[in-house]
Amino acid sequence: MNLDTLNTIIAIVIILLVLSLIVQAIQTAIKKLFKVKSGTILNSLEDLFSYITLPGDKTPKGLVEEVKEELKKLGRVSVGGKLMIDSIARDDLKKILEKIGQQDLQAQVETWFDPVMQSFDERYTRHMKTISLCISIVVVIYLNANFFKIYRSISASDVQRSLIVSKGEESLASAKKENENKR
Repeated sequence: MNLDTLNTIIAIVIILLVLSLIVQAIQTAIKKLFKVKSGTILNSLEDLFSYITLPGDKTPKGLVEEVKEELKKLGRVSVGGKLMIDSIARDDLKKILEKIGQQDLQAQVETWFDPVMQSFDERYTRHMKTISLCISIVVVIYLNANFFKIYRSISASDVQRSLIVSKGEESLASAKKENENKR
């Protein structure tokens, strides 16, 4: 195999990785800005409480509001004081229900928690894939990232190809470091 061909393939892979990192960064910003995960979790809690027989005149929405207030008291808030929930465990929810005087709901929460939260995971994942696809389309259109045009440009210019290949290692190292920092 010709070394120029290998370098061209490496350069194209690097460009695709950089484009995917751009999309991932935009998606993360949108998730944080609009608090997508928190909203989805709160909707799932409302779904959970709709499956449960609530005492008296309680409504699922009212019970979610009480849970939100308790979560705020526990410190699950942003710097601006807005509620932030990335996840909620069954035991945490049971403790919160105990604090707000709804101990009798704990057995029902035990029954319905896993199916409802599995549904949450599926909805959230599907929603994020859709958002990612939309962002990808916008990025490709905005950057005019025509794959065949990029390939022709890289394969025709030795300077451009060697520049991309040399910068590729730096880009991959920074992406790896960023992924390790997230863990």
